[in-house]
Amino acid sequence: MIIHRGSKLCLLILSLFFLYGCIPDQSIGYQEIKDTKGSVEQEYLEKGLACYKEGSLEEAILLFAECLKINPNNQEVRKLFEEGLKMKDGKEKGVEKVPLESEEKAQEIKSQQAAIQKIPVKQGTQTPSVSTASTAKKVDTTKLEPLIAKQKGSVEKIKKELSSHRKEELKEPELLEAKPNVVSQKIIDAQQVKDFNFAKDMYSKGLLDAAATELKKLLDKYPNIILKEKVLYLLSDALIKTKKYPEAIDTAKRLIDINGEFKNDGIFLLAQGYDESGNLKQAQTEYLKAAMDKKSVDVKRTTPDVQKFLNETAPCPTSVDELTIKAHLAAGNAYKKDSEYDRSLFEYHQVINNHPESESAVEAYFRIGEMYQRAYRIRNFQKAYDAYQKIVKQSPNSPWAKKAKKQADYLWENYLK
Repeated sequence: MIIHRGSKLCLLILSLFFLYGCIPDQSIGYQEIKDTKGSVEQEYLEKGLACYKEGSLEEAILLFAECLKINPNNQEVRKLFEEGLKMKDGKEKGVEKVPLESEEKAQEIKSQQAAIQKIPVKQGTQTPSVSTASTAKKVDTTKLEPLIAKQKGSVEKIKKELSSHRKEELKEPELLEAKPNVVSQKIIDAQQVKDFNFAKDMYSKGLLDAAATELKKLLDKYPNIILKEKVLYLLSDALIKTKKYPEAIDTAKRLIDINGEFKNDGIFLLAQGYDESGNLKQAQTEYLKAAMDKKSVDVKRTTPDVQKFLNETAPCPTSVDELTIKAHLAAGNAYKKDSEYDRSLFEYHQVINNHPESESAVEAYFRIGEMYQRAYRIRNFQKAYDAYQKIVKQSPNSPWAKKAKKQADYLWENYLK
């Protein structure tokens, strides 16, 4: 009896194993699930950005919310989601308005023109018709026949003269040769401005990867966009901050080649790209170019309306003085990294001597103190202490003052007391 029951149990177990083996494995691996979630998240993000750009805030918010459900740690999407909610609640204005005529206004002008065309001409301005009953007079057609014949003859003569001319002799009016530094009147496209403002909005909110993507799209979609210098400037800066140095360097070179208002800014960005990527020698050269080149750049002239629009659309070129200060300070830092301390001190003193009231002069004093304190080859604790003390005494309200006092106290207590 026991053997019989045992055999039945064995058969049951074997049957279950057999059935389990026949059922296909429908399980999905962890990596496959992760990849699927990632693609869905990216799809939601792209759709959300498109809706955000078009002004469909509610739809964009919902799509960003779906992204956050999939990946709650996506900080970029979270910023977009929160920004969308603020804009929806009216706490912020959102994407900047286009500083041009709106489409509604243009439509209104068109409708007015159409209405003017439909207004009937007043009767007093119409040419009196020969057939009008009130003014009709009998005209002797026999007197008009010679004049009509003469007119017909003149017309036929003109036709023959025209037909006798060879086609190659008929030249089109010559176009005025375009001057090399003059930009022709351009229509500022409202969609281009809207796309630029959207990309700039991403940049200002710290969404640098998203901003770089949108700025590249702008250049691809509108190669001759009138805001091209501003686009390249923002793109190069965003690429540097996201550590995409080769691409940033190429973008800065494109900006320099335009030879426009942002040329010196482009040189400084190029130097930054070399500096951050470790090419200190090239960075030093470019920083000095940015500091020394005070000549006016070859600014393209535009119509007053277009120039006004460019001047009022941020970002604007850095002033010559500000860029000179930044370049000397950055050059001093680059030389210090390269252990060229004498040249580094020279660049710092350029800032201090020529711009003593600037905040950069305070930073230059701090960098000098650091160098004398830490650089073994030129170490001098007394000079370091003196540099820190100048900050504490001359600029007590500066953000650098607290750090300088701390270092000065440390040097006094441990080495100079």
